[in-house]
Amino acid sequence: GFKLSDPNADALLSVRDLVTHRTGLGSHDLLWYRAPWSIDHVLAQVERLPLEYPFRSGYRDNSIPFMAAGRVAERVGKSKWEKLVREAGIKPQ
Repeated sequence: GFKLSDPNADALLSVRDLVTHRTGLGSHDLLWYRAPWSIDHVLAQVERLPLEYPFRSGYRDNSIPFMAAGRVAERVGKSKWEKLVREAGIKPQ
């Protein structure tokens, strides 16, 4: 459900791109920070956002791709993001 506005970048996009801040997206904080809508709604809007710089050609700290990476983790881990973080990162082993 996560798509970039550039179809070529979208076709090449990987989870590594999402978590290393090299998608080309600007921060677009007003789209998500204290927003009344869901993460899924935020992610569905990304394809409407122009890229701030060419895909994989720079770095821009950005939370939206991390939201998408969290959704990938949910699918792979077959559990909600909050539970995965609690079990893998916070809960003592």
